[in-house]
Amino acid sequence: MGHGLILTERIYWPVAHWEDTTFNWQNFDNSGDAAAPTVTPHVGSNQSFASGDFIDANLTYLRAHLRLPSDWYAAGPIDLRLLWFTPATSGNVVWSVQTAYRAEGGVGTLDPAFNAAATVTTAAPGVANRLVMSELLALSKTGAVAPCLMFLGITRDPTVGGDTLSNTASLVGVECSYQRIVTMGP
Repeated sequence: MGHGLILTERIYWPVAHWEDTTFNWQNFDNSGDAAAPTVTPHVGSNQSFASGDFIDANLTYLRAHLRLPSDWYAAGPIDLRLLWFTPATSGNVVWSVQTAYRAEGGVGTLDPAFNAAATVTTAAPGVANRLVMSELLALSKTGAVAPCLMFLGITRDPTVGGDTLSNTASLVGVECSYQRIVTMGP
């Protein structure tokens, strides 16, 4: 009889892809929504990428989903890391992340209600346009069973207390990590 080894899997999504004069959202679902971030191209001499700009004027959000596999280790955490930058040199941004789950073969809608939000407050780095990482550890797993779809909502609401960043927070990418059980030989 084999034994299981617990491994951490990390999945990174760029928010958007910029090519020539057009952009494509990468893995995010609400690009046509009025509350969706605007996509800004960043074209340099060596590298080009795009960011989703969460402005400081009103609520902005993105939606995504991924599949938690049948060997997902339900006792382990689901963590999210947001990679972003801002031209501001001071102030805090408050990110909010919600999860929802729908089991494969399970009854119910493919439009499940989100669990309670997890939030993180992160300070601007003191230098304009420097990459910052905000971590949300141990997201809610209420309703999750393996295998299932995990739905994510990533929000910035500048009217929330604690969000003092009087500028745009430009989201570059999102990393999700969770654990899997890999069965080893006899």
